[in-house]
Amino acid sequence: MSFVFQEYSNFTLNGPYIYLLLTHFSGVSATSTAELNFQGILFKSFKDKYIWDYSFVVYISYADAILNNKVLAEYDVENWPAVTKKMVVEFEQNSTSIILNLPSLQDWDIIETTSPLVCYKNHLMSQHSVNMQFMLRWKGHGFPSGDFVTLHLSGALLPVKITFYTNSIKRDKDQIHIEKQLDTTNLEQILSLLKKNNYDASTWHRLCLRLGLLEETLNTIKADENNVYGCQKTCLHKWLERADKVDDKGGATWTSLEKALKDIDQKAVAENMRKSRAHSEL
Repeated sequence: MSFVFQEYSNFTLNGPYIYLLLTHFSGVSATSTAELNFQGILFKSFKDKYIWDYSFVVYISYADAILNNKVLAEYDVENWPAVTKKMVVEFEQNSTSIILNLPSLQDWDIIETTSPLVCYKNHLMSQHSVNMQFMLRWKGHGFPSGDFVTLHLSGALLPVKITFYTNSIKRDKDQIHIEKQLDTTNLEQILSLLKKNNYDASTWHRLCLRLGLLEETLNTIKADENNVYGCQKTCLHKWLERADKVDDKGGATWTSLEKALKDIDQKAVAENMRKSRAHSEL
């Protein structure tokens, strides 16, 4: 068995702990050949009119969540929300670096902060995290619409690519609105609006398929829950966690939910929900 020893400072431990100080080794060699786990998350920040900054952060995944939180401390939900869930990052065999390749887009300029966008394995080992930053700037006509963007990674066994959905922007009474992704804190609000507007919970399976959840996931939910209301709540929770192919359907947004409702012949529910939300924002 081998271990990686590293000194850490400026963090707090809650609860009992053991502090082990190793001053020297006698007749024993310490190595860092253990296979470490790496993870990655894509973050986004609104920069200026029709301009967004993105940062794909690759970091060493420590068993102690405190250390993971320390690495990601500069990102917060309000200013740097996560665009993707955390994902396993695995270097190809004998690969010393991972390169993030940016695509050519018709309606967006996509600009890398440094060239190339590269994560060197030795830098990651010494710095604990590496940021690969780029910028998206709208160059199309009118207001930005939601588009799929796929980033390919060279030198990585996992992930081979990262796909995300850009925010759409619309003008309403001379006000510009950027639609944000919903999360699990919105679950009760969504359930309340669905109930208030007479949503037929028996259609939960069709709805969640339209939202991007897979048949296998829905079958598991059906087996675990006792009734359609439990199934509805659990599948919407999965949707808000952006499981399966949710991001391919536009992510967890009000627009995506209302579109899915219309697709399963619940148009009146979708329209009434939209009106209810608009009224509550006045």
